[in-house]
Parts: sequence; structure tokens; C-alpha cells
Amino acid sequence: MVVKNLLGNKLSQIGKVVPSSETDKLFMWEDHTQKAKVSVDNFFKMILEMAVHHRDVQALGLSLEYFGTDNVEKIAFIKTPFGELRARIEWFFGEKNLDVALVFDRNIKDKYDTPYWEKVWALNFERPCVLKSGGENPIRIDVLGRNDDSRWRESYRAIQHLIYALVEGPQF
Repeated sequence: MVVKNLLGNKLSQIGKVVPSSETDKLFMWEDHTQKAKVSVDNFFKMILEMAVHHRDVQALGLSLEYFGTDNVEKIAFIKTPFGELRARIEWFFGEKNLDVALVFDRNIKDKYDTPYWEKVWALNFERPCVLKSGGENPIRIDVLGRNDDSRWRESYRAIQHLIYALVEGPQF
């Protein structure tokens, strides 16, 4: 009897009407997504520039291959002495919009030695040209900001967090 009630409750959720407050978020998706892609492009341009000109980044032994934001499943590959990361775009319903996150996955193996990608870190699109991490002490990167010191400092922190997540696992 309990099983039937549980199953009945689950079946009643199938085909449920989504509130218009959620579906209305879809109307701005194209503009919002385009702005997020510009932010992601600028973030990776900055990381590439740092890899060339910043000694601390060079010392980390990063190798970055950037493909652009047209293929949301494969934006970039980052190779380090500690392993590989892939960057991709993921959509989710936020408070006001269909939001975009820049997600980083690490390449690891399961107990059968089969490789797979595990989501380990993300930067959310906070507002035009600003990417933000989660957590207690978030990283906020204004990718078009005029203060190069702040942009570089926050981008370097992002690289450090990426490497930490690569080694230690998911950081959410």
C-alpha cells in the first residue's frame, strides 16, 4: 500500500505545468547567453595572456588549449602536471534568468580504470563581464575591468582554485 502511494505521488508529478515565473526566464536566454559567452572569451584571453607574461602562472606548468564558446561542451582543455581539466558551459535556472556557468571537469578514472569527467569547480555569470565563484570567499573577476592588478589577482586565484579542485576533487 505504501509503495502504491509513493508511486502514485511520483506519477502525479509527471506532466506538471511549470510556473510562468520559470518559463518567462527563457525569453532573455539568447541575449544573456551571448553576454556570458563574451565574458568566458575574455576570461580565457586573460588566462592565455597570464600564461605568457606571468611568472607564477608559468611556474605552474599550465598548458591551455582554447576552442571558443561555439561548442559549449568543449571550450578549453587545461593540462597541468597534476592532470587535465576541461571547461564547458552549463545552463541552469537562476533567480531571474536562464543562467550560465563556466564549469570545469577533471579527467579521472573509476575503480575499473575507465576514464570519465567529474565536475570539480565553476564560475557563474554574475552580470555582464563578471564571473563569480561560490563559497565563503568568492572570486569575482571583472573580465573587462580597467584595474589590471585586480583582474590578474582574481584570475590567478581562479587558476589556483582550479588546480586545487583538480587535485582534491569537487569544490562547491
